[in-house]
This record gives sequence, structure tokens and C-alpha cells, in this order.
Amino acid sequence: LPLPEATRTVRATFKTMREACACVASFSRARVVPVAIEVLDRNAIAAVESQYAFGLAADAGALLIVSVDGSVEEVERTSRLVEEVLREGGGFDVLRAETREAEDKLWDVRRAISPALKKFGTLKFNEDVVVPRSRVPELIERVEEIGRRHETFVVNFGHAGDGNIHVNFMCDREDAEAVRRARAAVRDTFSAAVELGGTISGEHGIGYV
Repeated sequence: LPLPEATRTVRATFKTMREACACVASFSRARVVPVAIEVLDRNAIAAVESQYAFGLAADAGALLIVSVDGSVEEVERTSRLVEEVLREGGGFDVLRAETREAEDKLWDVRRAISPALKKFGTLKFNEDVVVPRSRVPELIERVEEIGRRHETFVVNFGHAGDGNIHVNFMCDREDAEAVRRARAAVRDTFSAAVELGGTISGEHGIGYV
């Protein structure tokens, strides 16, 4: 396939994860097919903001980054539809990039997550569970509860368009008890994903026997 002529990216902040994920379903009704829909939870937002000061809202519950591609005319139209859906769905601090450089800046928040997590522990359990798209808010709520129960810091982010969420439990590798708690949290997360109609991995290890 030829490379798309143009791309556009829109980013929006939400008070809750449920608001953000409701917008994902609304794209289909608006006849928009994004090439990327990334979601960050409140802990991911707080982590990158504490390290890089992007100016994200302190009370943000979720962040969506949505990209579309096609001809110049198509992306102009569809990116405006995306912006409209996000605003109508409760999004605020909505930014629509007009240039490739501006798009890169919007994506910098997503790229900053992994380096930002280093301050929260020397060991990261990075899983990539998948659930039906409509169950993503419930999954993240359950993972947050699992983190609290096991006293382990957790960050969720990933591909909201297909329900593939990267769950990251952080701990100190030299603290055996903290590692034990994190491993238990991972097991509980796998169970939660399956209970919600999903699977324990969408990308990691696929193809290995």
C-alpha cells in the first residue's frame, strides 16, 4: 500500500476513563476510522507530568491521542470530526495538530511514559492484556483496585481502539516482598482480563511456542 498523503492528530483530556472510552465508540457512529487511538490513565498522566511538565490538567482522569490519515482533504475533514466527537464527549484542553512537528509534540506525552516510570521502581512488570473495547474502563478500574490491594503502583495505557492495554506494575527489584506483591497483582490482572471476556496478551510473546 502507498504511504498516506497526510496525517492529523488530535489530543484531548477527560475527567474520567469512561468518558474517554465512550468517545472511541462514537467514532464509528461518526464514520471515522482512526489509524491510532491511544489512551493514558490518571497515573500515566501524573507520571509524565511529574517528570516533563507537559502542562496536563492535574485532575485529568484520562487522555486520548487520536490520529487519522488519508489525502489532505480527507484528514482535514476527519480530524475536525474527531475533534467534534472528543469535545461533545466531555474532552477538554483539545489540541488538533496542523503540522507534522505539532503532531510529534502531541505524541511526546505517550513516548514519555516509559522513561517517566523509572522513578517509580527499578523493576517493571509490563503486561498487555486485551478485553472487548467496551470493557476497557472496567478493566482499568479493576487494575487500579488490584494495585491498591497489593500496595503496588500501576500505570495503564494502550490501544483503546482494540482494547489492548499495557498494564505496568512498578516495584524495587531488591525488595523481595514488593516483587511478590507485584507478581500477585499481575496474576490478578490476568484473571480480571479473562473474566471480562478478554485474553492475557495481545502483542507480547505472540508467535512464541
